[in-house]
Amino acid sequence: MEINKMIYFYQLLVKCLWVILYASSMMSIAHPATQRVYSLDVYRSKQLTREQLISLYSNDFTRIAREVLHNDQAKWVKSIQDVTERIDALGKFAFIGVSPTLYPHDSTIHITVDVVDQEDSSRLAYLKAKPMHDMVDTSGLLAKWKQYQEIGLNKIWLQGHFSNYKSCPAFHCLFGFEEPEYRPYKQLFLTNVPPNKALLIRMLRHDKNIQDRVASAYLLAHLKSGEEVIEALTPSISDVSSEVRNSVMRVLAMTLMKVRTKNFPINEMMAALDYPVNSDRNKALLVVESLASDKRYQQDIIKRGGARMVSLLQQTQPNVHEPVYRILKKLSHQSYSDTDVNAWKKWVDTHQP
Repeated sequence: MEINKMIYFYQLLVKCLWVILYASSMMSIAHPATQRVYSLDVYRSKQLTREQLISLYSNDFTRIAREVLHNDQAKWVKSIQDVTERIDALGKFAFIGVSPTLYPHDSTIHITVDVVDQEDSSRLAYLKAKPMHDMVDTSGLLAKWKQYQEIGLNKIWLQGHFSNYKSCPAFHCLFGFEEPEYRPYKQLFLTNVPPNKALLIRMLRHDKNIQDRVASAYLLAHLKSGEEVIEALTPSISDVSSEVRNSVMRVLAMTLMKVRTKNFPINEMMAALDYPVNSDRNKALLVVESLASDKRYQQDIIKRGGARMVSLLQQTQPNVHEPVYRILKKLSHQSYSDTDVNAWKKWVDTHQP
């Protein structure tokens, strides 16, 4: 495995961790020395087990958890690099990553070790080739989005939590537009994104700059119809960058909460349930959850994703375990416990179309 590329990727991932998923005021919480401050999942490897990694690297995971909890970014990036390299030496892997996640009002850092065994490298075949084009944003919208995002990030660092917004005039909102600092951007995006749709789609699909592709995905949420948003974003579900995939599926999930569509590429989303990074699977589940009430998709979800969801239900990572459980209950109208894996497996097996 090309470990340096994976380390660079995870530097990007943890830099966005607090913003993309969860930000909270937990950063200053102190923990007793004897309290374990992390939980651990391993997804999914024949070479590694959760028990093995805890035995070998419990001190490392504890250190990462404390560094994330206290917002010591320089240290947690280095700690993740170190433990990733050591885990990589334990076997033959196509991909290794360590994903820590912090939740509001939870003093435990939930860590997922994402694994693709070398013999299972076909799991990566779904991902597109890396875009290689240097593209120019003649609309100026990407620069404006980055200004808006920077304002939001700075407010989070200062306040220690997300600002809640009451309404979203687009199909997805990151910070909304209700606070004074955000208001100038509302009409700017709503007015200027539709006439620049083609440019933003080209940048999303072909620009080699990851942050430009991320910004393009968020901007496309300001198109006039949900169908346009879905059509523009779905080809990038399989972008080579997890950061881009995360943004694309995040926008799609919120869009699908607002509109019903007849032609969503459900097979691509079923594949994303087994993508290599925890944030992939979390966002894919949120998209599936948005579709699970629609009878047009239910049979395909059960047929193509049922077994995978039963497997994901066994993960303790809340942003995977909880949406899987909601989806299974929505599809089945059953109320088995979220820990009764055998009951859910039996239900899925007996309801295959």
